[in-house]
Amino acid sequence: MSTNIYDNLREHQKPAVDFVMDKKKCAVFGCPRSGKTWIAGAVLEKVNHKDFKCLIVSLKANKETTWKTFLTEQLPQVPTYYFGETPIT
Repeated sequence: MSTNIYDNLREHQKPAVDFVMDKKKCAVFGCPRSGKTWIAGAVLEKVNHKDFKCLIVSLKANKETTWKTFLTEQLPQVPTYYFGETPIT
């Protein structure tokens, strides 16, 4: 398995990443269980210039599971901030 997130995406996810990388600004929406976390991770991995600013907003239901786990394991270099009713340490 490649350490590159993009290379590990499913074929239906890669066009979403390609779409984002071809735009200056955009929004991408996906159905539940479509792999949005991995798409966002591949974009974060590809964007590497110092002036990049990004905001990821996720559902409260998965901020403690999907997002925290994904960012910790796949993109530990990306600063993250979690907030809401349940603090995450």
